[in-house]
Amino acid sequence: MSKSTRRILLVGASSLLGREVAEELNAGAFAEDTVVLLDSDVEPGKLEDIGGEATVLQAIEPASFEGADAVIFATAADAGRYWEDAVRFGAAAIDATGTVQGLPVLSPRLGRIAPLTLESTGVSAAHPVATMLAAVLLPLQERGLLQDVYATVLQPVSEHGGAALDELHQQTVQLLSFQSVPTEQHDTQVAFNLLPRLGEDAKFDLAATARLVERQLATLVSEAPKPALQWVQAPVFHGYAVSMFVKTSEAVDRESLEEMLHGELVELVAPDDPPASNIAVAGQDKMLAEVAPGAGNVLRFWIVADNLKLLAQTAVACTAELLRMRPTGVVQ
Repeated sequence: MSKSTRRILLVGASSLLGREVAEELNAGAFAEDTVVLLDSDVEPGKLEDIGGEATVLQAIEPASFEGADAVIFATAADAGRYWEDAVRFGAAAIDATGTVQGLPVLSPRLGRIAPLTLESTGVSAAHPVATMLAAVLLPLQERGLLQDVYATVLQPVSEHGGAALDELHQQTVQLLSFQSVPTEQHDTQVAFNLLPRLGEDAKFDLAATARLVERQLATLVSEAPKPALQWVQAPVFHGYAVSMFVKTSEAVDRESLEEMLHGELVELVAPDDPPASNIAVAGQDKMLAEVAPGAGNVLRFWIVADNLKLLAQTAVACTAELLRMRPTGVVQ
């Protein structure tokens, strides 16, 4: 008997994140399933280059969600507009944007049991920074070592999507040509600059992203001290970087840390290796981390990850986890 295929919908497929999720779906556990790429305001049958292949995009219609086993939302606007439709048609819904409130937060690659039941209709895929921090803090918390956490997060422009990415490119080119720069997206100059906040009329809010990560991290690493986070907009296209100081209840040597952090998600970089950087981690399915002991039982971490790759993998893993909890076949 042939295996029945599932129907997986990806909403916002032409976005930066959507393209990354599409590649993950086509290359992983869902490669043999039917993956339908949906997008708002597209011409029916429009071709897009996704993963080096010409792929057909479909416009979203009221009946698009009928018969879907799972729906992944890759853009905030679509999650806000169509979430209820996906749930109403009985699909397992995954919000990769942090838009929908009140959902269980999952990051399956952390290797922890998901807080799901047979009645779970949707989940929120953990923000990449929440996963990055939790991957380091969870092992310390479980051993009773975690006391205080202070971190500076350097955010890439690709966090805000293609329009923001284009604006950074235009700003860079025009500054090098001694021309005025466009600021429609950020309401300020991002190129060659480090910013604790954007302009008042910016399309995005750094503080909102920080609050989202704080909420999600409190779920992923429960009963841990709340980290003090400083959020900074960096003039880079891709890749999060986090500078983190962790105070522990006792001294922790590098060998113990390597044992704690060993797994599929974190790769510790040796002192004599090339430095961990957002370029070095581009396209990689692991975080890179450097660690050094400090005075007074303080550990100094430098962590980098490909933000789009990490979030796409988290969203796809959430889809598999949510579908695993759902009964299959016909109930008599």
